[in-house]
Parts: sequence; C-alpha cells; structure tokens
Amino acid sequence: MPIRGDPDSLSVGHHVDAVEDIRSILRQAAADRFDFVSIPLAAPQGQGVDYDFRPSVESCLTLEGEQWRTVVVGRVSESLDPDTASTFSEAEVLRSCLETELRWAAHLGLQYAILPPPHSALDKGATGSGCSYARAVGDLLAGGLFSLAALEDAAPVALQVPATSSGWKAWNRFRTLCDHHVRLCCALELTVDKTSEKELERWLAEPVRCVILSPSTFLLNRSGYPVLPKKAKALLEQLFRRQVQVIIAEPQSVEQNEGLLPRLSYIARLFQALPPLSQAERFAYSHMDTLQAPLQPLADNLESETYELFETDPVKYAKYQEAVFIFLTERKQEGRPMPFCVMVLGAGRGPLVEAALKAAERAEVEVDLYAVEKNPNAVQALRHRKRRDGWSSVQADNRLVSGAVRIILLASTGKSNEVLNSTASFNNGYLLHQMMLL
Repeated sequence: MPIRGDPDSLSVGHHVDAVEDIRSILRQAAADRFDFVSIPLAAPQGQGVDYDFRPSVESCLTLEGEQWRTVVVGRVSESLDPDTASTFSEAEVLRSCLETELRWAAHLGLQYAILPPPHSALDKGATGSGCSYARAVGDLLAGGLFSLAALEDAAPVALQVPATSSGWKAWNRFRTLCDHHVRLCCALELTVDKTSEKELERWLAEPVRCVILSPSTFLLNRSGYPVLPKKAKALLEQLFRRQVQVIIAEPQSVEQNEGLLPRLSYIARLFQALPPLSQAERFAYSHMDTLQAPLQPLADNLESETYELFETDPVKYAKYQEAVFIFLTERKQEGRPMPFCVMVLGAGRGPLVEAALKAAERAEVEVDLYAVEKNPNAVQALRHRKRRDGWSSVQADNRLVSGAVRIILLASTGKSNEVLNSTASFNNGYLLHQMMLL
C-alpha cells in the first residue's frame, strides 16, 4: 500500500536483481510493504534479437495484465548502449537487442521501462556524444512504440542517470537528440557526491519519474541506522512534491539495521514528515509544471470552475473594496448628490459586485450598481445572487445608467475593450482600476 501523505501518497518499489518466480517476488514485496518491483527484462545472458531473446519471466501469461501494468517496472540490460561498441556492426547488434527488450516491455504493458545510463554519465572518464543510443530510442518512440501509453499521464520510458553534473549533461543531450519526446522521462539515481546544490536544483525542472536509491546512497548514523546524506535528503524531499516514485535496492549487508526494511521505514518517515502545503501551494498543486492554455475572456466564455479559481484570491477583492470605499467617502464629503452610480465591467459570478456593495454599506451611501457581463452563463449566477442575497440596487443593463458620479470597476486586465465600448459616452466617469494595486 502506498505511503499516505498530504495531498498525495508515495509509491515505493523494490529493486530485484534476478527473477526466479515473479509471483513469489510480488508476494514477498507486498509482505514487506512495497508497492511494486523493478525487474530486469532479460534473463542472465538472455540478451538477443527477436527469437534469440530470453526474458526474465516465462511469458506474459505469468501475470494478469493489470498486475503487469501496476506492480512491475522493467529494466533494460545495462550492456546495450550502442555507443560502447567498437564497430558499426556491433553497434547495430546492440541497437537491435535494445529494441527487442523495449518491445517486450511494451508487450507486457509495464508501468514504464528504465533504460541504462549513457556511458558518458558514469563519471569514469568516458567520452562520446551518445548519439547512437539516443537515436535508437528516439526512432522507436517516434515510430509509435508504447503508443497505448499515450493515453497515460506519465511517460513510459525512463533514462537512468546519476544526479551529478555529468549525469545532467548526459540526460540533457539524450533528450535533446530525442527531440524532447513527451514519452521520455528520467530515472534519477540519487548520487550527489561533489555535486553542488545549484547543480542539484536543475533536476527539479526535469521530468523525473522515479528516484533510485542504490546501496551506496545511504550512510549509517551514530545509531547504526541508514540515512541519506544532507544534500540527497534535501533533493528527495523536494522531489516528493513532484509525485515521483522511489525504488530501493537491497544492500549486500545482512545486519539487522542495514537491511531493506530499515531503509523503507526511513523513506516513509521522511515523506510523512514533509511540512504541510500552504494555501497557495495546495491551490497550485494539481496543475504544477503543466502548460496552461492562455485565457481569452473576451473571445471565450469562461467556465464556472475558472471563475471559482479567480475567487480564491481574497486580496484582490479586498483592495477593490477599499478603493471603492475611499472613493465613495470622498464624494460624500464633497456633498455630491446620491445615489452614486457604480459599474462593474466583467462581473463574472459577482464577487466584485459584492465588494462594491459592502464598500457602499460601509461608507453609508446609496448606490445604483450595474453588473455588466457578456457571458450569458455567468449572468445566470448574477441573477441568482441578486435574488438570494437581496441585491435590490443592482441592475443588469448599462444603457440605463444615469447619475452625477460614475465609478467603473474593471474586473480584469483583459477588459479594456469592454471599458472603451461601454463608457464612450460618459463624460463624468472614474476608472478605479489603477487604484487596485493589482
């Protein structure tokens, strides 16, 4: 069961080195409170092309389709980087083996497949462009591999790279050569030695699907329990808010405090100890890092949910109310005749109308208020509020405006055309938009 958090839960997987019986592995993982397992796609020495390929499981019939999709992640063999080949023919063989394993992962319908890190990302003095590796993966993605996964929100192919400077450069080069394909994401191995905090922050802007915690990632504290280094811990806490998964590899040591379960417990405590989201963070959480289509309030009629979104900003309406109060108070002190006329252009569902009425009540003046809204669906909400809230002084047609003093409230910065069209004949109006501190 995923680790419960607020607002999301955390899924943690077990890195399995070899597969003997996938059903037994899944039962043991569930007993150890893991949510999924990460397994090699090929059997030991089973890399091959087409019919020569030997998978790590007997066939797709070993599990039900739902189990493959939800509780199994596949790992491509680490030796299949075409850029490590010394000859062109060898590179073509590695590319074909890579394609075979990825097609096997697509056939099983796995959550996603993890690609081995490019040779240049391993900090071992390796050089090279990584072009052959990226071209092989990019061609498969562009050719429609994992096409069914296009309906899913998460990318089905993850490139494993260390969280080092060379790892980021290798990732950036790889995804650029793949033309920033939307089905390619990152599996981040949390290795942060000699990596500055600024360099680590770059990963917060990348599509990290999962974080891999190898045995060497952990340190032992004074009590002998596994913990993460300070920089690794800080990065992981930030990535938690980006809905990543965590994959933990089992250490070689069999000591009681150094095994797999203490590491799982540590990650669970770390996740559940996250500070609660602020009101603004909770509001933006569901669409964080998501491109939004720009709103066109003049060209399109906004939906009710969009109005509701705007109305969660209490500061704006408080500023409007204060500005209207100041204006009405000044005109009252000048002895201007009442009722004063207030127009709300782009009234939406009425929050600015309510703010103006409260300001008038506070200033103890009479007003005739005109709510102007082009969206016929939002007008229904205005009529409803007029009946429900007793807005007796609110009118719906700006052609009937009369009065010595007119206040024009601009509901948004995109309403300038409405202001010009609706106030062209007014000689004694005041536009309060510049006073609203927006």
